[in-house]
Amino acid sequence: MIPKLFKRLTRKEISTAILLALAAGLIGWWLPGRLDVVISDSLAHRIFFLCGPPAKIETGDYLVFKYYDFKFLQKSLAYHNMLTKEVGCAPGDLLAVDADRRFSCNGKPLGQALITDSHGNTLPLFSFNGVIPLENYFMIGSNLRSFDSKYFGFIKKNEILYKAYPIW
Repeated sequence: MIPKLFKRLTRKEISTAILLALAAGLIGWWLPGRLDVVISDSLAHRIFFLCGPPAKIETGDYLVFKYYDFKFLQKSLAYHNMLTKEVGCAPGDLLAVDADRRFSCNGKPLGQALITDSHGNTLPLFSFNGVIPLENYFMIGSNLRSFDSKYFGFIKKNEILYKAYPIW
């Protein structure tokens, strides 16, 4: 059955089929390492396409970075210790936190830090008022309970692994 099928195909059609099969194989090998699936409710998006460390980073960009303080991470996140968050405030921007633990960037509200997590554990509070230093980024989630820079502080540029583009 298969040999008869190939007898009906031209050389060009066979070459095209082989090329498509090779391309599909390469994409199947390459693509899984380029996708990030966020399982927490900390972001509005769930699936991201990843590109290497970005040359240019702006407020609103999504970034994947290493995080090392395991005691505040869910076990599933601590396994690979990578977080995906949005840049809420970038170098040169004015970051402020008030007495009620509300953060803002250049006057735009970023969210309020909680005192305890969902298990009643006391959360750390990052306290900074001033201009964000070069190569430092204040990362935020879109969920009220997101574990982000309100608790662990700035992420340095050299800790950033990928720029993440939302797919869904």
